[in-house]
Parts: sequence; C-alpha cells; structure tokens
Amino acid sequence: MVVGFLIVNDARGRQPRSVATLQTELRNLDEEMLIGESDVPPLKGTTWGSMVAIPRGPQPSVSPAACVLFLSQGPAGEKGLAMRSSKNASIGVTLSVDGPRPDLPALREECGVFTYAGPGVNSRVELEPMPVADLPDGAISTLMHCRTVKSDQTLVWDIALIVGYHRGVLVTAQYSPGPQGGAFDSQLAASLGEIYRAQVEKLDD
Repeated sequence: MVVGFLIVNDARGRQPRSVATLQTELRNLDEEMLIGESDVPPLKGTTWGSMVAIPRGPQPSVSPAACVLFLSQGPAGEKGLAMRSSKNASIGVTLSVDGPRPDLPALREECGVFTYAGPGVNSRVELEPMPVADLPDGAISTLMHCRTVKSDQTLVWDIALIVGYHRGVLVTAQYSPGPQGGAFDSQLAASLGEIYRAQVEKLDD
C-alpha cells in the first residue's frame, strides 16, 4: 500500500554502477532495476507507471512507528515504484534503499495490530498470515485488513503483501483493490509470489 508517496527529485542521470557494486549490496536505484509491465498481471481500471526518486515530506503518524514499513513508507535514501494503479487499486512493487533494516518476521509479530492517522482520518490495520509457496529466504508475506474512519464514512479493504531484502534493497510486492475498487481478487493476490521473484531476479541483471 502506498500512502502519500511524495516525490520531489528524479533520480535519473546517475553514473553507471561498478562491477564491485553489482557484486555486493546495492546503494542506488535506477529504472533499469525495476520489473516491466509484462511482469505484472492486468488489473482493470489501472494504468502502468514506474519511477525512481528521492522521497521527501512528512512521514505518516504510525503506532508502533516501525510498522510504517507495511505502508511502503518510512525513511529511505531512494525509492522505486513499478505498478499498475488507479485512485483505488494497485498491484506491483516498491523498492527502497538506505533505510532501517528491521528483522521482518519479528516486525510482523510486533505489528499484528497497528494504527496510522492523518488530517481527519484514523486507520487501524490487522495483519494475518498469507501462505506463499517458494518464498525466498528472509521474505515474509501477510494479508492486511484495513479500516479507515473519516468524518463522513468508514472504509474497509484488504492488502496482500510480500516484503523482503535482496542485496540491501527492501522489495515489497503488493496487491489491493483499494477501499472503493471492488472485491478482493485472490488470484491476483496469489500472483505476488511470481512478481516478487521477478523483481529479485531483475536486481541481479
């Protein structure tokens, strides 16, 4: 789930990565590292987009604070996005580098229930296990049940998520119909394993 992904600086035009960098952890992102549109199944009403940029702006108010990772937010030197999305629905990946690197299984336990807030909005998220076959070592999968209360309405929706690290990059594959995007599609959720693995492989190209 991408909440307030504010971009102010385009990260294109970087120097070519050295062989030494390719053999170790990656410190910078570029669009060539992102999966392509053909790696992500169609989602009605969405359009494809990708970018790499330096995020700026305030972080959402999340409690416990470390659970911001499950919102594809949190401090990072750079972030990348390759996703089909609309105002409500989305499926694809986000990447980030140079941010905190928590123990993901422990964080999933800590964030079994967490909250976040914005102007006039209060949200509650519950995590539950989401089995994914052949998940790479160190990655976790979860289903997020989200409930957002506004002054005039209450919205309820689900987000399927796979999160892991590869070569120092935080990789998040996610799918959600959004709060007003229709029924949750279990087949699209099941495709996240392939999307995640495609992104991991792309980082090794």
